[in-house]
Amino acid sequence: GDGAAVDASERGCDTGGAVDGHVECTLRAAIETANDAGGGEITFDIDGGGIPSISAGSPLPTVTGPTTIDGTTQDGGWVEVVGAGAHVLQLQGGPSLITGLAVRGGDLQIDVAGGTGQVVRGNRIGTNATGTAGDAGSSQGIFVSGGDGARVGDNVIGTADIGIGLRSGSTSTTVEGNRVGVSDDGTAAIGDTDAGIIVNAPDATITGNTVRGTSVGIELLRSGATGAEVTDNAVGAHRDGTAAFDGQAYGIRSDGAPGATITGNRVVATNAIVLAGSDQTTTDAEGVHPEEPSVDPIDGAVTGAEATVADNDIGLLANGTNAGTTAYGITAWAGMADTTIDG
Repeated sequence: GDGAAVDASERGCDTGGAVDGHVECTLRAAIETANDAGGGEITFDIDGGGIPSISAGSPLPTVTGPTTIDGTTQDGGWVEVVGAGAHVLQLQGGPSLITGLAVRGGDLQIDVAGGTGQVVRGNRIGTNATGTAGDAGSSQGIFVSGGDGARVGDNVIGTADIGIGLRSGSTSTTVEGNRVGVSDDGTAAIGDTDAGIIVNAPDATITGNTVRGTSVGIELLRSGATGAEVTDNAVGAHRDGTAAFDGQAYGIRSDGAPGATITGNRVVATNAIVLAGSDQTTTDAEGVHPEEPSVDPIDGAVTGAEATVADNDIGLLANGTNAGTTAYGITAWAGMADTTIDG
């Protein structure tokens, strides 16, 4: 069911319905009850075997207090949540933890809209319940649009457009150990993710991720993405470096982002690393559109400078052989200045 709580403060998680003679407690009602109590822990014990599926006909209530929603408590360790509308789950307040959920069906699956120290860890986002295939009906994966110090880690993401997005209202977000556009073991492509990780927020750390994005793997977008650290990611390649994924156009791009550090990554793409001093990527309802490096860049203020690019494996597999898909290694253009390239 998807019913709301009759009276969260007086009756707790009770929709007024019954399931096998017991009070019906839906995920919607459980969130309402936790919000009323100022926070809480939501666990699962759903009969029926396999991975249970919860259908939410509209966005679930925004989580406003420190709350844990833990799908790993369900027998089998997972709960599927199929949502609808602008987003499926949204976090404010906090710190909260979302884990063990397979979330799909919304325009955006999880929105971290505010709070300090929010954690979204160990979920399947925009995939089927088992995490083995992407869901074309799930547009965006996880957005951090507000708050400080959020951590997005160890998720498998197969959304159609953007896997993970850090927006300008957030700060100091860590994105670590996710598989974006690839399977849990980092060796098979899933879904058709256009842009893997997009950063338009300050002081982000992007580390240890395996990313396949048909347009771009990791994008540091505009002057808001100041001080980003992009380290130890596999972009366009299997996590173990034994093979490359097909169709990776741009690996890592920095478009007008100041002070980026790009080190220790394995990047296999047609254009491996592109540094632009001004914003050379357009975004619209259809997705992200990186401008191809040329002698005629898009006019705009030069805000990107002082990047450090070092110790990356470009176009190479782990055994040192050429993956055969990289045409351009490192490109600096559109006014990019004060850049250190080493190793």
